[in-house]
Amino acid sequence: STDLVLPPDIGDYYGPTWAVGARISSNSWGGSASSSYSFTDKSSDMYLFEHQDLLSVFAAGNYATRGVIIPGSGKNILSIGAHDNSNTPSVREAVAGFSARGPTYDGRLKPDLMGPGAPVKSSRSDGNLNSKNCDTENKQGTSMATPLVSGSAALLRQYLAEGYYPTGSKVPANNISNPSGPLMKAMLIHSTTQFTGQNGPDGTRGFGRLELQHLFYFADGSNPSYVPLEFIDRAVIADGGTHEYCFTMNQASTSNAELVVTIVWHDSGAAAEGTKTVPVVNDIDLSIVSQEGRIWVGNKQNWQPSLPAWDHTNNVEQVRLPSSMWKGVVSKFKVLVHGNHIRDPGSFGGQPYSVVVSAPALARDSTGHSCATNTCPNKCSGIGQCVGGSCQCPATHHHVDCSLCNGTSVCNGRGECSFDKVCACANAHIDVVADASCGVCKAGWYGPMCDFDCNCARGTCDQAAGLCMCGNPSVPPGDVGVCYDGQRCDKCCRDHGGSGCDRRSFWCSNKLTRTINLTSSLRNGLIQVNGDSKYRNGDSCTWILNAVEPGHEDASIDILVDEYFQIETPYDYVKIYGPDGKQVAHLSGTLAKGSRLYRGVGPLRITFFADLEGDDKGFSLFFAAAIPLPATSRALPTTTTTTVPAVTSPTVPAVTSPTVTSPITPTEKTTHANTSPQTTAPTSLPELEALTCRDTPEYCTNVRDYPTCIVPSSSTSSKREYHCQCDSVNPSGCGDLETLNMIAKGSGMVAVQETVLLSATPGSSVRLVTVGDEGPFFTTSRVVWVFLLPFAVGVALSQLFNRKLVGADEDADDEDM
Repeated sequence: STDLVLPPDIGDYYGPTWAVGARISSNSWGGSASSSYSFTDKSSDMYLFEHQDLLSVFAAGNYATRGVIIPGSGKNILSIGAHDNSNTPSVREAVAGFSARGPTYDGRLKPDLMGPGAPVKSSRSDGNLNSKNCDTENKQGTSMATPLVSGSAALLRQYLAEGYYPTGSKVPANNISNPSGPLMKAMLIHSTTQFTGQNGPDGTRGFGRLELQHLFYFADGSNPSYVPLEFIDRAVIADGGTHEYCFTMNQASTSNAELVVTIVWHDSGAAAEGTKTVPVVNDIDLSIVSQEGRIWVGNKQNWQPSLPAWDHTNNVEQVRLPSSMWKGVVSKFKVLVHGNHIRDPGSFGGQPYSVVVSAPALARDSTGHSCATNTCPNKCSGIGQCVGGSCQCPATHHHVDCSLCNGTSVCNGRGECSFDKVCACANAHIDVVADASCGVCKAGWYGPMCDFDCNCARGTCDQAAGLCMCGNPSVPPGDVGVCYDGQRCDKCCRDHGGSGCDRRSFWCSNKLTRTINLTSSLRNGLIQVNGDSKYRNGDSCTWILNAVEPGHEDASIDILVDEYFQIETPYDYVKIYGPDGKQVAHLSGTLAKGSRLYRGVGPLRITFFADLEGDDKGFSLFFAAAIPLPATSRALPTTTTTTVPAVTSPTVPAVTSPTVTSPITPTEKTTHANTSPQTTAPTSLPELEALTCRDTPEYCTNVRDYPTCIVPSSSTSSKREYHCQCDSVNPSGCGDLETLNMIAKGSGMVAVQETVLLSATPGSSVRLVTVGDEGPFFTTSRVVWVFLLPFAVGVALSQLFNRKLVGADEDADDEDM
């Protein structure tokens, strides 16, 4: 197979190599460009946020006009584009025609930098283990550029680990054995050279072309292009905090080198999957301030000092001043790092970051004395106080130069404001006519952001909080009870299911196994992914069903579709494994309500897998075990006995089950025949023996509102009659007849001539009549005539699409690469 399928947990991809010490991950593959924050990007971002010492390098992709592919578009990924490869400098100035261009859907700068990718001489094998072939060929693609950049990262890591920095000689005492991933990424981006005509980072070329001579200093003078470099690694900044780093340089230097400052942080992946807005969670701002108070901010084109336009989109920022801008002007400067919004500090207490600084004759002033005599940045925008070289802002403004209006105080936390304190309120439900400072909600809108209409499905509305109070009743320990959740109280609480949110349900615990031990007190329930209308990409769940009631360990277990079964086909699926561990069902797509998926003994293992792209509604499965209730003394209400004439079964043509093409699992990309789980119809009516409710466990005793099954003496060998007593105390009655009807039909054993469904009231009963040993139907008013029919299931699956996660260089015009 040529298909590459990621595990649902990206940690299962990165984890094994990280566990053995690998700290650089080189990846020449990817999916397609995304129009929103994909699960793949989100999960990679979160893994790298939690593993700050890992550098992940990805190819940007090989379709110039289709955008940067996932996961290369992730915030914390080092994304690599390709330039033409040659020893001639002018040739290296050209971006490869196939190299994917950015920016991303939300305006972030991707790719990050460019590496040589067209052409690259690569090894070639003829595939014959015995030929000892050792040949080469020219290849092209961002998949070629990526390992070259990753190799450069490995050299940089070795340079630091062996103690070459800062003396240029190998000094073991100077070793930096575990530089962070953000530092490695910052140093590689810092070492770029801009293309001719490039005046700042852009979505085509990123921050420029990688040139390693900017990074490596050797004491023997073998690298005259080196510019003195300082860095800060793993600093942690809090929300609203400002860090100041002071430096001096020689403004009279004859060097034409640039003054460059680069900051990188591995941002949290906490932004919502599917968002189309900027997913940056923790926003840091970078600036350089000269001794005269001139300020330069990160990622600005042309690098001209002016009123700051802070970058709140990227988690990589750079200030790059050509010699024409610093000569004769800058002799001492400070680098300011400001935590503009730190929404998710994780376990760090703030956001970790790394900064790299280089300039001719650069020296760091660790005392900070040189900064104290500086003029404050931008003269504190004319509204703050300059104290010791730092701005103290009024409550209405903030940032290092007091240039940003404080929307929390000026706009009541409901909007952003301009420097002159004009508010732009967050939504149209805020009454700007009544209060230009966003302090008043329009009529009918409530909550801190005036974004909730208090339209509660049930319960009462807390207008101040902007949410519904569901008023769930307290229930005795062990009871399921009714439990609603959600802002509108229109969803079930966790582990509750059904239309009334009062059925016991076992929700997915992602990456974990839930064991359901079936006993006389837990004989039925639901299995669901969650209570929402769709599941998440990357979900992976397992349930074990095991009958453990003494004397009934071999109880039959039924699995049916309860309300819905709708998952993306063929890439997402449910599998059922029997007691021997063998797969008995592989299910994908849409299945009808009431479809029987399994009948037999346990233990059973049910697994659900969702890949990293696409999603759907999910599923709700009903399970029931043929375990009798404990003895009960409850009596049935008086009912009228109806005489049932003899019934003959009509002749029904034989039905042949078609061959079904099974959905292909990501790990089994081969087509094979499979048939849906079948229920075999009995060929004759069995003799009536000791008839108990155990004979029909899922039809009466295990359905909500009808837990008590009693077999009256009117049952005969050809007709089985059951009464299901209603135990509900719900004032609306206990008429969950739709569920009863669905389960009855789910056996596939009955043809209903007449259907009358009436609501039942507490204390009443539902009469069930079967002919044969299966196929009941329920009614509250009369006996429904049923006939035994043969049962056959035919399932047609649509043509499988060959969706792939392809090697990033596989797309480059079908050429040798």
